Amino acid sequence: MTWRRAEITALEQTKTNEGGIGDGADNGAAGDSGTSTTWKRAFLERLRLNPKAGSTTDAFLPSSLTNLRPPTGPDIRLLPPDYYESLKQDIPVVKGVYSTGWIAGSKYFNPLITFIQNTEVNALVVDVKDDTGSMSYLSKVPLAKKINANVSKIKSIENLMDTLKSNDIYPIARIVCFKDPLLAKARPDLAVKSKKGGIWYDRQGLAWVDPHSREVWDYAIDLAKEAAALGFKEIQFDYVRFASDGVLSDIIYPFATGQSKAKVIQSFLAYAREELSVYGVVLSADVFGLVCSVPDDLGIGQQLELIAEEVDYICPMVYPSHYYRGTYGIENPNVKPYETVYKSLTDAMQRIEGKRAKLRPWLQDFSLGHPYGRAELQAQIKATEDAGIDEWLFWNPTCRYDVTKY
Repeated sequence: MTWRRAEITALEQTKTNEGGIGDGADNGAAGDSGTSTTWKRAFLERLRLNPKAGSTTDAFLPSSLTNLRPPTGPDIRLLPPDYYESLKQDIPVVKGVYSTGWIAGSKYFNPLITFIQNTEVNALVVDVKDDTGSMSYLSKVPLAKKINANVSKIKSIENLMDTLKSNDIYPIARIVCFKDPLLAKARPDLAVKSKKGGIWYDRQGLAWVDPHSREVWDYAIDLAKEAAALGFKEIQFDYVRFASDGVLSDIIYPFATGQSKAKVIQSFLAYAREELSVYGVVLSADVFGLVCSVPDDLGIGQQLELIAEEVDYICPMVYPSHYYRGTYGIENPNVKPYETVYKSLTDAMQRIEGKRAKLRPWLQDFSLGHPYGRAELQAQIKATEDAGIDEWLFWNPTCRYDVTKY
């Protein structure tokens, strides 16, 4: 026997107290007195097939759809292997910038839209959950509500999505995964622990949650599903890694299974891709810039080749200011944006050739140790293009973008 994902049309019969119409429209054949019948379409996680005849012998419904009963001769359509990929329609060549939830919900949002309208920028990465663990809008995800993660930064997420759509702006939902001090405080059982006892804190005094935990995975993915249902075309996971700063030798991961960090991150992304597949959203992951060139996982679980097998886009943060002096033989990478970005991206392009993922780098639109104006931004864009990549994102933590630089 073989297993394939499929779609089925089935009957749902709903009992009523007085023989009237139950929940849902009566779109099917009339039921018995006291019932209503509704046709519904459901995606089956597994469909058992006779590999010789191609006939159906068993259908396994998701637990949430156990009230669906296949009628005689159900309409079963086998889906081609690329079915879910085909749902990812109208994806532009992305050239985007970043916005916090606070900016997206403030008076500064309209100037940001005006900036986009007057440049080649066509995408906006919006915080859905940031690295404090707080949401940008009132989420309906139970765990977000339970731990009081909801912050009304964006008063109406529906209005924001309508604005992006009406301006042909490609919406990307940024969801921070494993750096979540709020979840760690509310659910210490999910937190990274200290060998001395209690919760472990990084150099900034912030807590992380255990990347091994399936409940932590499900929380991030539930938020992603909600964002997809709201209209975000892409889910971008950030901090999809283990902690990198602080006394790392003091860490205990309570849910560790012996699997390598790199395999844990790959497994999470594979699980996320499967769970999000029916939404037809693009999946991307942010990684450290050095991940492009370092053959191992940097001790944080970010192994380029493994991540490239699971996501649609890898977004390396190749900010020149973040490279040590002497990296790539460049005396000061911060003052050599073209050389730094080009070397990073060409290394990465060679390593992911033939893999699932494409590259779409995060570039630097902020000054840190060296002023970054139009020349520095354009140098990074040229380096990206010369490396064979036609997409990019610019990060500015203040979300104030100057049209003359673009």
